[in-house]
Amino acid sequence: MDFESTWKNICRQLCPRDDALVVEVNLALSDPESYFGKYSDDLMERGIEDPSEVTPWIALVDGLTRSASLVELDWKFDAAELVWNLEQLNVCKAHAIDFSKISESDEYSEDLLKLVASVLDSYSLSLIILDIGSDSYPLMVIPRDDVDQVKRFALALRQKVDIIDRT
Repeated sequence: MDFESTWKNICRQLCPRDDALVVEVNLALSDPESYFGKYSDDLMERGIEDPSEVTPWIALVDGLTRSASLVELDWKFDAAELVWNLEQLNVCKAHAIDFSKISESDEYSEDLLKLVASVLDSYSLSLIILDIGSDSYPLMVIPRDDVDQVKRFALALRQKVDIIDRT
């Protein structure tokens, strides 16, 4: 499988019904200047000030955010912030996930993620982080059965996906 096809496949795996995501990531891959022109406001918020800094991985993360498939949290967050953001994800809404166990927690950041993974496990879902090399957490909830394939695609693209294990 070629590089461009692998990008298309990871887009379809992470957001199956969103052809716009494939188009966005392909634009970042084939024409970073046009992508930069179209999404410069979002990129500036990331500190990306030049088209040469555009990557398809960032385009993937930003596109998934726009489609309510991913939330990105700063490195230090509390239970209320985490729960509110996860509840905005389409997959969490579709499964009517009960995060009340998390809402009551006094834990912070990474310890909370393990609690979330535990809750998601009962729904056959997993919590993943698309590593963008920053101090934020781009979080996604995906079907447990998709985890291995997503990891394979990311590895082929020389990107990192972390799977949060439950406690």
